[in-house]
Formats: sequence, C-alpha cells, structure tokens
Amino acid sequence: MLGHKSATMTLDLYGHLFADRLDTVADALDAARTVELASREPLTTEGLEPEPLRETARPRSAKRR
Repeated sequence: MLGHKSATMTLDLYGHLFADRLDTVADALDAARTVELASREPLTTEGLEPEPLRETARPRSAKRR
C-alpha cells in the first residue's frame, strides 16, 4: 500500500486523485497484493513440535464436592 500502514491511509491520502475510479484503484491494489503474497514462501510448521496441553480449568462435567 505504497508503504502506508493500511489501504485506508493510502486511499485517504490519494483517493481524491481517483475519485471516479476508486473501483479500478482497489482492483489494482488487490492485484498487486496478490502478486506479492504469491511470491513469498509459504509458512510451515515443519520441525516444530506442539506444546503439550495444560489443564487450565476443571471440565464442566466435573461436580464440585
């Protein structure tokens, strides 16, 4: 998004330049984002082991004594 924190910030700054073409601009930004995301390596969890589950609460079916 041109280095801005969000697409909203980009459109707030430059939206007036394309007032009658915002759908075209949105489609172009979406296409650029799609290309960028496709070029990145996918995240994997290979080699990572899950942490063991810890009991944090009594099961609802357990009755208090």
